[in-house]
Amino acid sequence: MLILPLFAPAQGFFDSDLGQQAWVDSVFNSLTLEQKIGQLFMVAAYSDRGVEHLAQVERSIRAHAVGGLVFFQGSPDKQVELINRFQKLSKTPLLIGMDAEWGLGMRLDSTVRYPWAMTLGAVQDTGLIYAMGRQIAEQCKRVGIRFNLAPDADVRTNPKNPIIGSRSFGGNPENVATRAIAYFEGLQQAHVLACAKHFPGHGDTDADSHKALPIVSHSRELMDTLERQPFKKLIDNGVAAVMTAHLYVPAWMGKDSIPASVSKNVVAEWLRDSLQFKGLTLTDALDMKAVTGLFKPGLAALKAFEAGNDILLLPRSVGLAIDLIKNEIAAETIPYSQLQQSVKRILRAKYWVGLNRIKPIDPGHVIADLNSEKYGALKRKLFEEAITVVRNRNELIPIKNPAHTRIAYVPLGPESGDTFYAYLNRYTRVDRIDFLRNPGMALAKLEKYDLVIIGVHKSDASPYEPYRLRAETDGAIREISAQNRTLVDIFASPYSLNTFAAQARVDAIVLSYQNAKAAQEASAELIFGALVAKGELPVSVNSEFNAENSSGSD
Repeated sequence: MLILPLFAPAQGFFDSDLGQQAWVDSVFNSLTLEQKIGQLFMVAAYSDRGVEHLAQVERSIRAHAVGGLVFFQGSPDKQVELINRFQKLSKTPLLIGMDAEWGLGMRLDSTVRYPWAMTLGAVQDTGLIYAMGRQIAEQCKRVGIRFNLAPDADVRTNPKNPIIGSRSFGGNPENVATRAIAYFEGLQQAHVLACAKHFPGHGDTDADSHKALPIVSHSRELMDTLERQPFKKLIDNGVAAVMTAHLYVPAWMGKDSIPASVSKNVVAEWLRDSLQFKGLTLTDALDMKAVTGLFKPGLAALKAFEAGNDILLLPRSVGLAIDLIKNEIAAETIPYSQLQQSVKRILRAKYWVGLNRIKPIDPGHVIADLNSEKYGALKRKLFEEAITVVRNRNELIPIKNPAHTRIAYVPLGPESGDTFYAYLNRYTRVDRIDFLRNPGMALAKLEKYDLVIIGVHKSDASPYEPYRLRAETDGAIREISAQNRTLVDIFASPYSLNTFAAQARVDAIVLSYQNAKAAQEASAELIFGALVAKGELPVSVNSEFNAENSSGSD
């Protein structure tokens, strides 16, 4: 049963006051035409790169008066140092953003990595997801981030999706919306801007927009009932920004094979007019192949602005793009009023996050502040709440009378299950058998055991990890379950369950979603009854493992 969060809706971003209006008008009027156009751009910044990169960022600030920066890989200490340095250079306070979907740990070392959205899709207490949003907002502000390019509001219905992967909360629009709302309200309650992405919906694509232009071939009616629903609900609840995607949607764009991000039909008509979105619109990164393969440098940014986007993210040539936009305004092809509206939206956002009273970030104790015990405790709780028992024949879980049950553990990689094995041994003796080294010998050894626990440990480094199990892993599970009573614990994507449709001999299956240390610890505790399984499948995999029936009882 879904537990609704006990918090008030995010307030304030769309409200206006005299102080805000006075500051916005004052700053806007102080800018030249070129500087106003510069406010539309956010460029990339890294805290782990050398002097040439830093000089390039400084040129963007000095020469083009860019409106903001998006930070990527690096360290918290260095990022604080650079933000303080860059803010001093800028005439107008810079809006600093980061793509931190699962927290700062997505980009920065020495910081917390919260569960991926797909893992959170299994969590039924959305108040915990709201609390995560609040914590991520605290951590963002500590290192100067005021704009988190999250949450992902895509409805994942294509298991082969190469770019969304486990970044989606799942395959049900209502569940995606509920969790995305909880997350963004946690951010915005702390005055960190949130961003719903990737409009109009990237969940049913089989191409990576970093490499090609994906196609969503759904009808308008299907997109309205599926992809659009989470965005509509987030907009209705006050999300500050929406990111437009590099997708080709024939139902909305006809025969023009261009990205939705540069389509007036999508941005102006669908997002602005139909959904009545009044906040910030921004493009996905304009240096991605889906746009660079179609447009010369500068032209994609011009087309995106013409379509109705306020913020132009990571263009290939800021200077050239500014010149192109300036020329179109001079020719009155683009009305000056459109530039005025976009820049003032950006300035209002800067005021809302407190940049009207900007001060240097405190460089002291950054790492310690970002690793408070409360952050680790919530991360652990989220993994606990996500674990889902999808098969449990004869109530094998929790294990009864473990002291009198001979148990073996078989790790199937490619990643380590050492934490899982150590925690299993906290409850009773569990022997480790390395199956893949010599399958025949391992099977002979396993004959004496009452129960074999198989851990499927896939990489936790990236949410794009292929979901299919290795052939050797699949074969090992088949051979062991044909001989022994078997419990399989999957530290990987729920789509890995596709393998088990034909493996009827497996007695119990636990889905732990990720191979994180916290997930391994909690899963072992659940198997022995120290925790109760509360998670529910966020996606439908097949007729047995579907989101409508994920209790796991047989």
